[in-house]
Amino acid sequence: MVYEFNSKLLKRVQITKDIATFQFLTPKEFTFKAGQFLLLSINGEQKPYSISSSPHEKEIVEITVKKVGHFSGEIFDLEVGSNVQIKAPFGVMIFNEQKKHSNVFISGGSGIGPFIGFIRYIRYLRLKNKLHLFYSARTPTEIEGVSRVLGEPTENENYYLHVTRPYLEPEKHWKGLTGRITMDEIKEKVSDYIYAHYYIVGPNGMVEGFNKLLSENKVNKNNIHIERWG
Repeated sequence: MVYEFNSKLLKRVQITKDIATFQFLTPKEFTFKAGQFLLLSINGEQKPYSISSSPHEKEIVEITVKKVGHFSGEIFDLEVGSNVQIKAPFGVMIFNEQKKHSNVFISGGSGIGPFIGFIRYIRYLRLKNKLHLFYSARTPTEIEGVSRVLGEPTENENYYLHVTRPYLEPEKHWKGLTGRITMDEIKEKVSDYIYAHYYIVGPNGMVEGFNKLLSENKVNKNNIHIERWG
């Protein structure tokens, strides 16, 4: 069921200088599934954003936004209590609650949004299968912000964060991955990579590239879940 309602901004959490999470009020009956997105309207303009809250969190919905243009600037200019309109939920990149194989999340920048919700939901469900997040970060600040929002894994969690620096020369102290995420790196980190469930968020080129790469490496197409930015 799709809901359409007036809402207001309840809270804003800054992740980096240009990435923040915005929390909005929802009706009590509003529900969605992890991985879906919403349409946000401000002053007659409307844009889609991935939901970054978990389905178990009631009467609120969150989005994680990178300030890159006019509309995202409008969101960043909102003050707590500001009125907006929301239509949701939409989307088919829905989290599969399977309990046997690894879950692999691949993204970068503000594409971390749905995975914040996924990880909260996985913790709520207490799933024990391995969770690998491959994240492309431009700056150390971005890495620190994302790590802070996701939180440290507990001793009972099989959660692994793999960060790569694709666009910049790594600093001398940087010991993580560099360059674009590759299939060799996925195979090295994910022991059951053929049977894992993959969730990929990003621009068309990135999403289609990983879709092709995974298919060529015998990953079942039903285990590849994607969300394109256009």
